[in-house]
Amino acid sequence: MPAGSNRYSDSDGGTASDTVQVTVGARPTSLAYEGPAALPASGGQVSARLVDTAAGVPLAGRRLVFVAGFRRCEATTDTAGLARCSLGRLRLGPVPLVVKHAGDTLYAEARTSAAPIAYASTDGGAFLVGDLAATGAVTLWSPRWHDANPMSGGTAPARFHGWADGAAVLACGGTWVTRAGAAPDRDDVPRYVAVAVASTVTGTRWTARGTTVSVVVVRVADHDDRAGQHRDRRHGGNDAITGTVVARIC
Repeated sequence: MPAGSNRYSDSDGGTASDTVQVTVGARPTSLAYEGPAALPASGGQVSARLVDTAAGVPLAGRRLVFVAGFRRCEATTDTAGLARCSLGRLRLGPVPLVVKHAGDTLYAEARTSAAPIAYASTDGGAFLVGDLAATGAVTLWSPRWHDANPMSGGTAPARFHGWADGAAVLACGGTWVTRAGAAPDRDDVPRYVAVAVASTVTGTRWTARGTTVSVVVVRVADHDDRAGQHRDRRHGGNDAITGTVVARIC
């Protein structure tokens, strides 16, 4: 703002004057990553919210840039200050994401960072873990899956080893039916994989059925990217596939 000059006088004819320089800067802003904590490596949306920090109100119509390595996308904030866009195909694992608002004469620049997990799903079905064991280290598949995966709905049949056929397994709140002895393709397990969390698994000699209450991302233990082999045999015998829960999808 340009300088302003003011002149003052009193009743006796005395006068005085001064000059004041007023500088108005851009209003401060803040950015917050809004999620998700995990997204499909094949492509998924990320989002962030821009706020006028001084007034505490969202800023609409502002351009945000999302950058993850060589991946980049841009989106404009809506009336809630939220912008969403898709980064396209991503490498499995933590995604080093930076979100930027360039700023202008009215609003200051802002940036934030996050590391959502990019995951993949298994073909033909999914691994499961029990809802009372769905944090930290988990056993995805084992002849003794029922011992390693307690559930709020009771113990799974011994013939169920932790794998269920069909896409319905990864539907939160859904139910599914599978062959009792169903097994995965052990040579094609992603390092960061979507895993269903079951509250109950029941069954007969030939089938098993259950309920999925949530879906998490598990980092598979001791995974050899080139051969797709799992060398960790400490939990559940020589056939165990284990890992660690790193994010929640739903």
